[in-house]
Amino acid sequence: MERTVKDWIVATRPWSFPASTMPVVVTTCMMYYLHDNIDLKQLIPCALTLVMMCLLQASGNLISDYADHVKGVDQKGSLNGVRHIQSGLFQPIEILTIGWCILCFCALLGSALIIWWDLSLFPLGFSGLLLTVFYPFLKYHALGDLDILLCYALLPSVGTAHLIVGRWEWSALLLSLTYGLMTVAILHANNTRDSKSDARVGAVSLAALIGPKTSAFLYTLEVLLPYIILGYAIYAGFAPYFSLLAFVVLPLSVKHARRILKAEPYDALAIADLDQKTAQMQLLFSLLLSLGYLIGIVVG
Repeated sequence: MERTVKDWIVATRPWSFPASTMPVVVTTCMMYYLHDNIDLKQLIPCALTLVMMCLLQASGNLISDYADHVKGVDQKGSLNGVRHIQSGLFQPIEILTIGWCILCFCALLGSALIIWWDLSLFPLGFSGLLLTVFYPFLKYHALGDLDILLCYALLPSVGTAHLIVGRWEWSALLLSLTYGLMTVAILHANNTRDSKSDARVGAVSLAALIGPKTSAFLYTLEVLLPYIILGYAIYAGFAPYFSLLAFVVLPLSVKHARRILKAEPYDALAIADLDQKTAQMQLLFSLLLSLGYLIGIVVG
C-alpha cells in the first residue's frame, strides 16, 4: 500500500502535541511575567525544547501504538486506539522502528541542549526518555496517568523554567498542575472508555482498576481542580489577574464532567470522543492562560 508523507505525519497523532508543548509555552510566559531581567535570547532553548517535546510525544505515540497492537488492545472494530496498523497502511515493525528513530533523534537534540545550556537538567531529560520508553508497561499496570503527569506537565515545566532563569522555580511546578491535570484527563477519558476491553487482554489501566464510577469522579476532579489551583496561583502572585481568562473554559469543563458522570458504566459510546474533546479543552485553557500572562507582561 502506497504511503504519503501525510500518512506518516498522521501516524504520529499530531493533534495530541498540544499536551506536550503547552507546558513549555505557558511556563515561558510565566517566567517572563515573574522576572524582569530575562534576555530574549533565552527563548532559543525554549524553542528547541518545544521541538523536542513534539518529537518526544510523536515517538511515544508510535511506540505505544506498537505495544497496544502486540498486546491486542487495539482490535479491529473496537473504539480503542488508532487505525494505521489495523488498516494495513503500516506494518507494526515500521511503526516501532520510526518511533525509536524519532526517540533517538530527540535524545540527541536534548543532549545537545543540555550540554550547551545546563548539565544540571540531565536528570530531567533522562527521566523523560525513560517515561516515554516504559509508558506502555506503566499504562498496563495502572501507572500511565502518573507517567503522563510527569512527562507532559511537571518535568517540562520545571525544566523550561530552569532554562530561562537558571534555577529551579517551584512556582512553575504548582502552575503545571493546572494544565497537567487536564492532560491526564485526556488519557483518563480514553482509558475509562476502553477499560472493559483493556482489562480483557490484561491491560489494567487506572480506570479499569478503580471502576467506571470512581473513574468518572476522578475525571471530574482532573478537569475542575485546575481552576482552584489557578485561583490560588493568582492569589499568591504567581499569575496575573488576567489569567482569569482561563476561567472562560470552566463551563466546558463542567459540561464534560457531567457527561461522564451521567454515562452508564462501561457505555463506551456515551463517552466515545470525550478524550478528543478534553484535548481541545486543555489546549484552549492553556492558550488563554498564556494570553493572560502575555497581557500581564505588556501591562506591566
